[in-house]
Amino acid sequence: MNVSYLMNVGADAKTVKGEKIGVMTGIMYLAPHKLSGINVCPMAELAGCVSACLNTAGRGRMSGTQQARVNRTQWFHEDKPAFLRRLRKDMNSVIRKASRAGMTPMFRLNGTSDIRWELEAPELFNEYSDYQFYDYTKLPNRRDLPANYHLTFSYSGSNARYRD
Repeated sequence: MNVSYLMNVGADAKTVKGEKIGVMTGIMYLAPHKLSGINVCPMAELAGCVSACLNTAGRGRMSGTQQARVNRTQWFHEDKPAFLRRLRKDMNSVIRKASRAGMTPMFRLNGTSDIRWELEAPELFNEYSDYQFYDYTKLPNRRDLPANYHLTFSYSGSNARYRD
């Protein structure tokens, strides 16, 4: 699979704000919802957030960025062991970069997806137990999370059924 990297650092407005307080976030952007042919946002239609997705914000609107996200998503589903090896390599790079800058590294695996990482790759949380992971989710039934994985439920006002 033609993928040069999985994680971005300092490539979006929100995580750059964290750098001002000493936090360097490695964030992974996949192709949301069904853009890659694989649904990585299972609640997107019910929540009504498909059209409001931030996938095309900033550099996300560029065709090369969109293709890279599709490639990453397809690679995850076609060869998860190789994908996870590359993810570890990128995470280690973020840790080294943060250390050199005197910052605390954090990881966000669902920049534009809603994958249950606690089920898909639970070993990552153990292997990187000294580091904090965080994400947003529209999946209300995610429970029994690793201690170093914080989820914020992402409310959607787009669908009255989803609000209840």
